[in-house]
Amino acid sequence: MDYLSQSAISGRKDLPEYIVWKGMRQRCLNVKNAAYPRYGGRGIEICERWMDFVMFYADMGKRPSPEHSLERIDNSRGYSPDNCKWATEIEQQRNRRDNVLITFQGETKTIAEWAEQLGLSANALYMRMNRLGWTPERAMAQKFKARSVVFRGETTTLKALAARYGINYGTLINRVDAGNDLEVALTAPVESKFRGKSKKAQV
Repeated sequence: MDYLSQSAISGRKDLPEYIVWKGMRQRCLNVKNAAYPRYGGRGIEICERWMDFVMFYADMGKRPSPEHSLERIDNSRGYSPDNCKWATEIEQQRNRRDNVLITFQGETKTIAEWAEQLGLSANALYMRMNRLGWTPERAMAQKFKARSVVFRGETTTLKALAARYGINYGTLINRVDAGNDLEVALTAPVESKFRGKSKKAQV
């Protein structure tokens, strides 16, 4: 794994790993954070060593890709070197406490496993069935079309922008469909709670 030296990460608040570390602290320590009830509020703690970002980075190293995020192996335990790893959306979905099993064409699998098999976004597939009320058959039969947008004068797709900005594609789709300004949707931290009425992207 490609590690940076301690001096190289000192003060580097722009590092993806720092943003992940800060999000972890917010979920566990900030009672005003929207995710606090599911983390700090239910007793999920951060080990003393990881109160220091340098130590967190020394243990976790560089995030393998923009698709990876911090996962607790045992969801009943807190954040520590022996209980955390970098994981993709698919891996995280499989480890969710509220994972949903779906039966489709005679087979029963988790949403994450169906999404992986069909080449879909797990988040967007979940949204189709839970927010839009689609049946599993309808949700999984329709492939996601490339969403064309105009961003900063450039015509591109949401999928291309998600890859460029290192944000999960399903998360970006959800944010845009909720009516958030595209620039905010691309750059806000994962745990951000959108407020107020935002401008819709030019789709």
